[in-house]
Amino acid sequence: MIKPNLKVYHWTSFEDSKKNTMCTQEELSDVVNPLYGLDPKGIRDWNEEYQVVKDFPKENIAQRAQRDRAIQKIYNDFLEAASQGAMAIVKGNLTPLNPNEAKNAHVYVYNYIFFSYAVDLMDNFADLTSTDNNPSWTQANHDMTGLKSLQFLEIDNLHYLATAIVNYRGQRILAQSIIPGILNNSELASLAEYGTVDEQKTIQSNEEFHEMMKQVCEKMNIQVNKLIDGNGKEVEIAGCVEIKGIRGTDKRAYVVDLQGMTPRDVNFLGEENHTCLVR
Repeated sequence: MIKPNLKVYHWTSFEDSKKNTMCTQEELSDVVNPLYGLDPKGIRDWNEEYQVVKDFPKENIAQRAQRDRAIQKIYNDFLEAASQGAMAIVKGNLTPLNPNEAKNAHVYVYNYIFFSYAVDLMDNFADLTSTDNNPSWTQANHDMTGLKSLQFLEIDNLHYLATAIVNYRGQRILAQSIIPGILNNSELASLAEYGTVDEQKTIQSNEEFHEMMKQVCEKMNIQVNKLIDGNGKEVEIAGCVEIKGIRGTDKRAYVVDLQGMTPRDVNFLGEENHTCLVR
């Protein structure tokens, strides 16, 4: 008989008084020089690693198996790093990029991961018709649902970010890999090639993005619409106009803000139910 690998709870057995109380090298390093998920061998570019393995060939079963194993390995490492970074943020061990703003508005960049709070504030619901209305907790759920849809569809040359939602001590942290060049550019509009970044005053519709988004809409049975921007120009958009197409400095086509990937649920009408989407 082999002894089962079960945790022994000390309220059901006597604790060994001779237990070695010396900490391990890993435990000591966490106290002396905590890394918060940072790889001691070097900083990893999570976005580049993830996009490279996503582009592995997948023409036969062997190639797909190798590709899926590589994606799983990179994503698991990313989830571990994101979890450690999010825990450090909640504990107050990392410095935000905008320390002068409210705590729940803080954003962080650590270990090549962008962190932000996804917590609903009272101000989010002050005016349901305003553009400031942003129920972040629900939006994060919808964003992850849209990401799962894209992962399932696997549209060639359409890229998306490695994303994780970490719930810790009553806080929700959204962790994402970083699009190359987006942090060095103060004008998001200069990188946006699809959708709108200024509340539909201008709507971009790059042909390459449009063809890929049309494939997404075709497979998800979503209608392609024609919209009129603030300048009176008619633009054809596949899917939700709030989904943004960003061209990174690595020349890849990324889509972000995927919470509008699926349309509104007709069973819940009215502005007060604007986050009720088909899942």
